[in-house]
Amino acid sequence: MKFVVFSDAHGNKDIVDWILDVNKDADYVISLGDSGLHHDYLLNRDIVHVKGNIGQDPGFVYDNKIEDAGKRIFLTHGHKYKVHKTLDKLYKKGVSEDYDIVLFGHTHKIHKSKAAATLFVNPGSCWQSNDGNPPSYAIIVIDGKDVDVTFKRVYTDVTIEV
Repeated sequence: MKFVVFSDAHGNKDIVDWILDVNKDADYVISLGDSGLHHDYLLNRDIVHVKGNIGQDPGFVYDNKIEDAGKRIFLTHGHKYKVHKTLDKLYKKGVSEDYDIVLFGHTHKIHKSKAAATLFVNPGSCWQSNDGNPPSYAIIVIDGKDVDVTFKRVYTDVTIEV
């Protein structure tokens, strides 16, 4: 099962359309907030989404979850968990509630780590990064118990080594 995950588009429809176009085989496309895109735009494209911390995300929920491919996946923008300062609150939530994967955005920085059995992934920002990497998104492939995470560069689809 293929999950395409992006965050922090900040209203850039062209980037999101490009991500969708090169990932037509995705089972899920997920926006982790601060999309700056209209609710109907995301719904019409079957994008699972959460609210970020900018005002252009009306009608969205702050947290969401997906249960599929034998995995429990938690989605959040991350600002309510203060991920800019520390991942401690998010780690506690993910581990204590037995999520297999926790997806978050907000920092505009690519991140992948594990706490206990929970995988934590931030795709970076598809609009503008804060970590020296180019704008990015993530592809997560779940095949049975195996979970593979790849970070991709926007507009080239080149893999970003982290």
